[in-house]
Amino acid sequence: MPPPAESRMEPMLIREDNPEKESLADLAWQLGQESPRIASSQFSEVKGAVARLVRAMNCYYSNLIEGHDTLPIDIDRALANRFQEDQAQRDLQKEAMAHIEVQRWLDEEDGLAEVGFSTAGIREIHRRFYGELPAHMHRVIHPTTQEPLPIIPGQFRETNVIVGRHVPVAPEDIQRCMDRWEGAYAQLPPRLLPVAAAAAHHRLLWIHPMLDGNGRVARLVTHAMLKKAISGVELWSVSRGFAREKDRYKYLLECCDQPRRGDRDGRGQLSESSLVDFTRYFLNSALDQVRFMTETLKSDNFTRGLLEWIRSQPDIARGGKIIEQIILYGSVERGEVPALLQMPERSARRVVQNLTDHFLLVSDSHRAPLRLNLPLHAAQAVFPNMVPGNAV
Repeated sequence: MPPPAESRMEPMLIREDNPEKESLADLAWQLGQESPRIASSQFSEVKGAVARLVRAMNCYYSNLIEGHDTLPIDIDRALANRFQEDQAQRDLQKEAMAHIEVQRWLDEEDGLAEVGFSTAGIREIHRRFYGELPAHMHRVIHPTTQEPLPIIPGQFRETNVIVGRHVPVAPEDIQRCMDRWEGAYAQLPPRLLPVAAAAAHHRLLWIHPMLDGNGRVARLVTHAMLKKAISGVELWSVSRGFAREKDRYKYLLECCDQPRRGDRDGRGQLSESSLVDFTRYFLNSALDQVRFMTETLKSDNFTRGLLEWIRSQPDIARGGKIIEQIILYGSVERGEVPALLQMPERSARRVVQNLTDHFLLVSDSHRAPLRLNLPLHAAQAVFPNMVPGNAV
């Protein structure tokens, strides 16, 4: 008689006496030390703009891993409610907006505060993601029968699936497996989450509880887990690290699906050594992204790069002083702009409108102060390597 489905994904955590556990804990400690430095006081005035940029970047890379290549300019347009006429492109924009809104909910509203890393939390993330999508996107095509299968936001799948060479658990086993997942990760103290997040990431994908959207939901959960444990996580993107080595990311995940290789490979049904390898990759990818953003956001690099780019663009060059003022003070009152630019009010309004049209300014209302926005499509010009050159 085969073992219960929920026991087939053991070990849920790397055992304490594993000889690699100490080195993984050291990597997690290093991550916890370096990530908070991104959010240094010199960037307190523009932290919100950087966080919004990173949400868009996270969305771009997470969708790219799934083969959904949405141009950064189209993500910026979607955030400004400017949608393409072509339905396929518009669907990608809607998908991007849904992803960004769920991460905003996780970041700004602490969306999982009540339910934590639980079955209910996973369902709610999926419900919010798919609930933002138009009805015609709530279906997938069965690869064998070509039958359209409905995706119900927040609901577990009711059909068997195959993901690459992995056969996830049967629908009737999903709830028990998710209960085991919740039992393993929901009550962990924050200090253990950075190492455990890698295992939780794989095990959620191994269960594959939803009919579609599992990869993006898993990466959003990973973001939330790291955010609970470490300061500054909203200012860097672990999905960027995964996407830059997409083949390796998928290969190491696939290795974690393999059965234990003998008595020295842990005590569960799945390979613990493969889980160690993925965890090391996971933590090193996170550290690499922290260091990338730390270097990118150094005060001189950030200010000089952004202002040089603005002044090189004929349509918005005159707005450099507004952006500089916002970087220094966090916002600018609209009534201060004519004096700041030393031009008549009508001309100043045109400068503000041009900056807004280029997604560089945001405001809560037409009378509220102007705040900085960092559009993803400009990121490659301003911050080299933030997005691939061919994506601009």
